[in-house]
Amino acid sequence: MKRFCYDGVLERWKVKLALQRARRMGFRDDELDDVIQELVLKLLTVKYDAERADGAKEKTVLTAVIDRQLAKMRRAETRRQDWEQEVALSGDESYDNSDLLRRWDVETVVGMLDERQQRVCDLLSQRHSKSTIARELGCGWHRIDEIIRDIRLKFKQHGFGEE
Repeated sequence: MKRFCYDGVLERWKVKLALQRARRMGFRDDELDDVIQELVLKLLTVKYDAERADGAKEKTVLTAVIDRQLAKMRRAETRRQDWEQEVALSGDESYDNSDLLRRWDVETVVGMLDERQQRVCDLLSQRHSKSTIARELGCGWHRIDEIIRDIRLKFKQHGFGEE
């Protein structure tokens, strides 16, 4: 089976760019399959519009998207390692780390959301109402409902809400 083959899904040069950026950011070869899969999913959502790009080429735009996603992945991995270290240092053999792992999973999914979705999550966690969030973001509460549906879908895709 050929590695990193997304023919018919994404152009080869984009996959190659993602691989180059991941390697440059220090991802190991054994991590690349998962990293590229995440990046391909992200790249499929990017719609390059030359008129709105302020003169930036498609490669430049994609490089910025890839680098931002890789940085998020690195931060999530660092948080997970920090939590594992915290658990190990506690020395408590009976320690149940399922809450810690669930928290890490939630933060990982939140890190995959776009900025507006993250802002809505943050405001919801502070117990703001939909109408208050809508005023804060300058949109209608119907739009907030749509954003919340998208957030729920993202969590469901990552295994939340299946119990």
